[in-house]
Amino acid sequence: MLYHVNEFTFDLPPILKDKSINVFSLSDSEPSDFSLVVSRGPLLEGENIVGFTNRQVQHFSKSMAGFELIRHSETMVNKTVPATFLDFKWSSQSSPVHQWQVAFIAREKAQDRDLAVLVTGTCRGQFTDEWANVFEAAVNSIELRP
Repeated sequence: MLYHVNEFTFDLPPILKDKSINVFSLSDSEPSDFSLVVSRGPLLEGENIVGFTNRQVQHFSKSMAGFELIRHSETMVNKTVPATFLDFKWSSQSSPVHQWQVAFIAREKAQDRDLAVLVTGTCRGQFTDEWANVFEAAVNSIELRP
């Protein structure tokens, strides 16, 4: 299968699974006041996006220090794709982290499977209006490939 990344293409053997993560940050050095990360996660047999997100929340509550779920709701991506929205906080090395996450299911054609796609905005401290607008603009611009 011909695999596309931003800088090049290459032949990806079908036995390898795509677990790529895209990180978009304000600076080359971390931590940044805001970042946007796109990741992918496997679904369990018969799992929908609500089930996937519920499983994720359980995992976060056990693995993230001071995890606090603020909001968990159903939403849509591009007005057509069912999605979930998570708003949560946790502590990283005694520093507060605030994250917004939209998760939806997309088809990975090369592997002939569905994957959960997660778009996560991360702020140190609180989400400001500026970072909320950046996150919402990115999510609202998502168009799934046919």
